[in-house]
Amino acid sequence: MIQIKRINDKYLVFEVEDIRFLRQEHLIGGTLIGTLPQIPQQNVFCGLPLQLFKEEVIYLIKNGIAEVVDDSASHITALTSQTPEDIENYEKQRQEAQQQQIKEYTEGMLERRRQALEKKGMSGKIDKEIVVATDNAVSYVTEATTTNETLEGYNMFSKENVLSDLLEHVTSAQYYIFNFLHARGYFLSPGLRFGGNFLAYPGDSVRYHSHYIAIGKDYEEKFPIKSVIVGGGRLGTNVKKCLVLGGENDEGGDSVYCIEWSGFG
Repeated sequence: MIQIKRINDKYLVFEVEDIRFLRQEHLIGGTLIGTLPQIPQQNVFCGLPLQLFKEEVIYLIKNGIAEVVDDSASHITALTSQTPEDIENYEKQRQEAQQQQIKEYTEGMLERRRQALEKKGMSGKIDKEIVVATDNAVSYVTEATTTNETLEGYNMFSKENVLSDLLEHVTSAQYYIFNFLHARGYFLSPGLRFGGNFLAYPGDSVRYHSHYIAIGKDYEEKFPIKSVIVGGGRLGTNVKKCLVLGGENDEGGDSVYCIEWSGFG
């Protein structure tokens, strides 16, 4: 079962294999929010962890695909339980890893220098150049921050408590429209920038543009027609999307409408 880490009321997935599984098998894309180690000054391309929005978490828990763990409490427990020997071993492993990285970096640099000299027909100068390069070798390399180890002893949240907390922030209509579209093979992402609850994609959101702006409304819920239907329909037309509006009716069936402005397409 996939572990979702709850940190400051955000639901995060850190394992690459879990992210791949969610995307390929369950059409759950989430949003990557992590900084890339080699280019931390940009936010166009992001990396781990993956943040799930609340409707995705509800779906995964209800279907027994994932469980939520208290990551913050687990880290505090792990840190406070460390002994001086644990800290000493950690420092030793860190230094060994750093030295190994320096060695690999230097060897790679020397090999590239050797190949470049050979292409220029300067094989006789290789040994001298290697000595110079070794003396001036870079002594610092960014240390790797990832391991294959998984912390044990997480504090688990009960399914009932997690769902109760999530449903305080998600209306039944929002989850209904999410589940309605997801069950029909659509990828969904947050739709706030287009004035909706979700954007719906006909396939993987990396490969396709979204087709729908989805808004969940209770069957008897009153809402301003001008801003929701007229405004949403015209906005959808301008960005080449349809507005999907709906929820569950009194008989427990689907009451979902697709709204297109005149002249769409």
